[in-house]
Amino acid sequence: MAVTASEHPPSPLLQKLAFPFLCVSKASRACDIHAETPLLDEDVALKPYWTFAKKRRNGYEFPQTIAHRGYRAKHPENTMDAFVGAVKAGAHAIETDIHLSKDGVVVLSHVGQETVVQGVEVLIPSTQDATLKRCFGTEKKIIDCDWNYLSQQQTLKEPHASMPRLTDLLEYLAAPGLENVWLLLDIKIDNDADTVMRLIADAIEKTIPHPQKPWNHRIVLGCWAVSEALELINLMNIDNLQG
Repeated sequence: MAVTASEHPPSPLLQKLAFPFLCVSKASRACDIHAETPLLDEDVALKPYWTFAKKRRNGYEFPQTIAHRGYRAKHPENTMDAFVGAVKAGAHAIETDIHLSKDGVVVLSHVGQETVVQGVEVLIPSTQDATLKRCFGTEKKIIDCDWNYLSQQQTLKEPHASMPRLTDLLEYLAAPGLENVWLLLDIKIDNDADTVMRLIADAIEKTIPHPQKPWNHRIVLGCWAVSEALELINLMNIDNLQG
């Protein structure tokens, strides 16, 4: 589904994020053109060229490596240690999960319940009860805790680490030498769509990007619910969708 911007000026959210529901045509050359000419017209919703396959000198393409919740084989997932470890290991991108605290802070954590299926531990995602139990050992819901409380919790897994905010990760990625590392934000459905989108935009606006790579060339949103998708479309002032 291609997206065309309306005649209205782009919203602050559009200036900072790439629309996540973009589909590139099947033609490989079309992808190359976007990847090789990243400075697109400001009035056009960006295609996330930075997520395309990388091309080697011999002309062959290879996929990018996305660190799912960071380098969680060696560090507690969705912690700054996991994110830094993933970048040092050579990951092209970081995937992480968005939640809101009681006082409106955008925090990074994944929730769910572990069960055993045929002798293998399987994580069943939770969409309604975003508690701290699996990673931090308490039954409290993230949305019921303020940032002061959340920041003091330590992961069950060693080496113990605290829960980061979105701004903590953005500040790290804004450092020199990391401008080509991009970010995939997985937005959970246990938060109000309007509120979570607004607070994500606020967090991005407050964090100064690398001077050579603005956030709208590094961030992709992943939404798993219609409400979040529609809210994003509304915030972007897009009125022309072409399938």
